[in-house]
Amino acid sequence: MRRKLFCIYLVLICCLTACGGQTAGNGGQSTEENDMVENSGQSGAGSSNAYGDASMAELKEAVVEALGEDYWPNVTADAETLSEMYGISEDMYDDFLVEMPMISTNVDTMIIIKAKEGQEDTVENALNEYRDQVVNDSLQYPMNIGKVQASRIEAFDNYICFIQLGGDVMDLMEQGNDVVISHCQEHNEKALDAIRTTLAE
Repeated sequence: MRRKLFCIYLVLICCLTACGGQTAGNGGQSTEENDMVENSGQSGAGSSNAYGDASMAELKEAVVEALGEDYWPNVTADAETLSEMYGISEDMYDDFLVEMPMISTNVDTMIIIKAKEGQEDTVENALNEYRDQVVNDSLQYPMNIGKVQASRIEAFDNYICFIQLGGDVMDLMEQGNDVVISHCQEHNEKALDAIRTTLAE
C-alpha cells in the first residue's frame, strides 16, 4: 500500500514539475514564450512616426532633382512672409521652406513646414485656407487656374507640404484646362514622391 502511495506521489510530482513552466491564463504557453509574444507585438513601440527627419535643403534638392528645369520657384520667403502671407507663426514650426517664383504672374510654389508637436493640424488648416484663397483669386488670372486647381497639400507626420508646381504650361493651355491640370498633378506627385522618399530614408 505504501509503495502504491509512493508511486502515485512520484507521478504527481512529475506532472507538477512538467507543468511548472506554464502559467494559468496564457493559453498553455510558457512564461518565456508568453514574453516573446508580448514583446513581438511591441516592435517599434515608442516610434509613432513612419518618417524620419530631413533638412529643408535635402528636401528641396530631392524635388529639384526630380523635376529638373520644371522646378520654377527661385525666391525664398522669410519667417515674416510665412506669418503674414500664410498665417503660420513661429510658435507653430521648428523649420520651414517657402519658395516661389520671382515673377509674380507665375504661381509655382513649394511650402514645407516642419510643424511643432501638436501643431500639425493647425499648420495644415492654415495651408488649406491659403489654398482656398488662391483658388478664388485664380479666376482673375486664367493662365494659372490649372496649376492652382492641381495644387496639393500633403502631410508626412509633422512635415506639412503645399505643392503647386508645373513649370511651363503655355503650350498645354491650347489643349484645354484638363490637360494643364493633369500635367501639373504629375509634377506635384513627383515632388511629393521625392519628399516622401527623402523622409523615409
